[in-house]
This record gives sequence, C-alpha cells and structure tokens, in this order.
Amino acid sequence: PLAFLPYLLRDSDLQRVASAATGGTGVEPETNSVAMAALAAVMDRTGQACLTESQQIPSVRDPGFENGPALVDCWDDGVLAVRSLLRAVQGDESASISVDLEGFLSGSRYKPPSICLVQVCVTPENGLPTACFVFDAFVAPVLLQRSGPDSLRDLLQNSNPKVLHCCYGDASSLHIQFGIELTSVFDTSVADSLLMGRHFNSPRDLGTVLLHHLGEQAVHLTHKGKLVFF
Repeated sequence: PLAFLPYLLRDSDLQRVASAATGGTGVEPETNSVAMAALAAVMDRTGQACLTESQQIPSVRDPGFENGPALVDCWDDGVLAVRSLLRAVQGDESASISVDLEGFLSGSRYKPPSICLVQVCVTPENGLPTACFVFDAFVAPVLLQRSGPDSLRDLLQNSNPKVLHCCYGDASSLHIQFGIELTSVFDTSVADSLLMGRHFNSPRDLGTVLLHHLGEQAVHLTHKGKLVFF
C-alpha cells in the first residue's frame, strides 16, 4: 500500500543533503535554492526521483486518504493522522500498533541520533479500514515534541502494544532525541530468536524473519534495504 514511499524518501534524502550543505549556517534546506537545485539535478541524473515528484505524495487531507497511506509533515496533519490511528484502535488496549523508524538511529560517540521518519500502522480486527501514516520528523520535529491526546508522542507512550523489529535503535533514539519512553513493546526480533533457539543479541533482519515464517508468497519487500539516508 505504500507505493508513494520511494518518492517520499528520495525527497527526504535531498533535504538531508541540503541541510548538510548549508554548513551549519542555520539556513533551512528548503530555502537553500542553489543547493536544492544542484542536488535535484544530481538525483535526476542517477535515475532517482526529483523534488517535483513529492507533489504526488498523498496527504491525510486528500479525499480517500483520511486513513492513509499518507505523508504527515505538519502538526495539524499529525492530529488528523493520530485521530485516525486512535479510531482504528477503538479504545482497545490490547490492539497492537506497528511502528518503524528511519534515520540515524542509536547515534554514535560523535553524533547524536537523528530520527527522520516514523511509520505507524494499525490494522483493526473489526473490519474497519487500516490506518497507515508516515510522519516526517525531520521536516516537522514538533510531531514528536508536542504532547496532547491527539499527539504522536502520547500514542507512542500509551499502553497499547507497539510491534517493532530490533527496537533498540528506535527506542533509544526516541528517548535520547525527544525524551519519549516507548512502552509496551513487542520486539519481533526477540520473538524470532526465542522461536529459533538463538541468542537474543543475535537477531536476524526483518526480511529474513518474514520470509522464514511467512514464505515468499506472502512477503513482498519491494523497497526494503534500498533506501539511503544522508
């Protein structure tokens, strides 16, 4: 369902490179027209998506995309997206919420973590439509900074089970960068290790786990492992 994702991520790649190109001058990437134009030309020559393709990305405000899949890159859209996710959960504290983060996760000795995207999905068991959104925390960090009943921050800290794979980097980045305590986590890498009799500190990647347990007929990871962040 996330057919728009490659365009979104390539556009985000350009913004990350442009941010670095400003040299810490405080100039916002989108206002650095020279850097963005040069980067767009380079990306276009390599056969990747150029900036204009970002216009094709659905928004939660677009008709038919109220439940996603859609990009969320501002606070007001974030409120609408979280409300959709909460409707899918319907007050059921046992309903699981799938979460995945992209960016420079966990950080390093010399560089703190930097969360770029937060992907959240809820698939109700009562026939309601799936709610699926990509929150752009690079463009709009307020999505993770601000609290409230309809905030992504509070959703990640509520009592519903959060399903992640190899959650160490995701959880530590949320805590270090935004002070978010990810709660009620079900880590599918730990579950796989237990099922396979492996040490929990030797996890297999998500693609390998899905293919092993579900098979090629059910698993189609078209863009997995092909995304590059700067």
